[in-house]
Amino acid sequence: MQKYIDFLKERIGKEKLLKIAFISGIAGMMIILVSDFFPFEKPAGEKNGYIDISSYKNELQEEVEGMLEKIDGVGRVEVMITFSGTEEYIFAEEIKASKSDKFNSQMQNEFVLIEKNGEKEALISKVNNPQISGVVVVCDGGDSDKVCESVYRTVSTVLGIPTKNIYVTKLK
Repeated sequence: MQKYIDFLKERIGKEKLLKIAFISGIAGMMIILVSDFFPFEKPAGEKNGYIDISSYKNELQEEVEGMLEKIDGVGRVEVMITFSGTEEYIFAEEIKASKSDKFNSQMQNEFVLIEKNGEKEALISKVNNPQISGVVVVCDGGDSDKVCESVYRTVSTVLGIPTKNIYVTKLK
């Protein structure tokens, strides 16, 4: 790294290099400050920091349908996805340790609270989406073994579920 800095000092000059570094730093800070004035776009299906499971399910079904429609012989397709359970929220915790003497110590966990719109709420550190329990695929090519095999493999791969949790049939 030092080799590159020395090269730049030699080519540009020490004073100009310092000016460029200073201006770049100021520009970076300005970008960060200005970004606070633009609204943050929430991910699709999110309401008030929590995921709307219905929107999540619809988006997932549409994505799978779009993928399956691209397979030769599938034709029109409808997908239904079922879940076991709901989403799980993992809240950020702060661990406080206190020592009463050299042999005893106590640990205390507290949720990290943030202020949002004048109200305090727990900070979400991770959201685990609900587990997919099954998928039904109804398509024009559902009577063809070749098409069914392609659908089974595609759905299993895309959603990360075993083929025993997938059912494919012909669309009437």
